[in-house]
Amino acid sequence: MVEEEIRICLLQNGRINSIQGLKFKIQILAWTKEKILKNIEILMRSKFKEPKEAFDFYDEDKDGFLTKNDFKNLLKEANVSILIRGLVAEFMLQSFDKNGDELVDWQEFQAAIAETSLRK
Repeated sequence: MVEEEIRICLLQNGRINSIQGLKFKIQILAWTKEKILKNIEILMRSKFKEPKEAFDFYDEDKDGFLTKNDFKNLLKEANVSILIRGLVAEFMLQSFDKNGDELVDWQEFQAAIAETSLRK
């Protein structure tokens, strides 16, 4: 997610106002898409041998789907700032969820990571 997408999403969701907005934007700008992806990649490579192992680990209720909360837990472990964790988790969910059920199944997760250096 690039900085402009973060700003647009925040403004559309009404999560910041003009007073606190400047401080919040400055903190968010430090988190680029590349930095977030790098943190996730470091976590995945250090903790899991295969993407399926990561999927199963973060599927907290073991129902075969990742939820926004599951993505937030992944981002927490990847040391992504708490200030943007929920927003990034929502963005990941919307990006990976191809059938619109607000969940990410294994096939959708595979498709998403196929575009990264994490694929196996």
